[in-house]
Amino acid sequence: MPRDHLVQEIPQPTAALEDVVLTPRLELGGQVSSEKLTGIISLGRPEFIPIRPREIKDEELRKFIEHEARTSRFVLIHIVVSFHPTPQLIEKAVVGLSLSNADGNSKPPPIAWSLWPTKMNSTSSSTGKIGFRADLKILSYEATQESQSSLDRPFLVAVGERESDPEWQFTGSKQRPLVGIYPMSAVIQAPISGRVRAGLLLAATLRGRLGFVRYRADLAHDYSHLEF
Repeated sequence: MPRDHLVQEIPQPTAALEDVVLTPRLELGGQVSSEKLTGIISLGRPEFIPIRPREIKDEELRKFIEHEARTSRFVLIHIVVSFHPTPQLIEKAVVGLSLSNADGNSKPPPIAWSLWPTKMNSTSSSTGKIGFRADLKILSYEATQESQSSLDRPFLVAVGERESDPEWQFTGSKQRPLVGIYPMSAVIQAPISGRVRAGLLLAATLRGRLGFVRYRADLAHDYSHLEF
């Protein structure tokens, strides 16, 4: 997307990555292991940046935010996940959010207005800025693409845009293993009053000597039970 389509940029937060503990889960069609795993995936604590009209330079985008501000507020959420080299192949990984009104009221639930990246076929390195279009669609991190494979199958797909349970789905293979640091962002639209509860989920499926084993990350409370 040409740079002139970007009407606003926000500096990318820098998150400290922490190793997560993966706990095996018994599910239909999968194997089970009693062994918890560490050193395979790290996660940065989610960061939240309010998007305020007075901070918007572009007139069209500012008017859009001001119009919606009568009933809604917008918050940028930023998450970073890092996959480490491992003898066990990470077949699948999911980073997901569960959004709800903290007070449990009947107001419209918060939704993920925009997800980034929506799809990736190659690795990406971020230069530190998030780009928006006039309707708050995330267009780019000004990322530079460096192809690892000629395979057309995407290894990262985002689903759940305009819904309350968005997620980023990663797929690894021997030809293109999941290794490296991946930033993810979403613009959350929430009711103007009240707080939003955001539950964070990290799950992975690994192929080892037992076959496929599914794991769920044991996340600290300040990672998995967030309010803003």
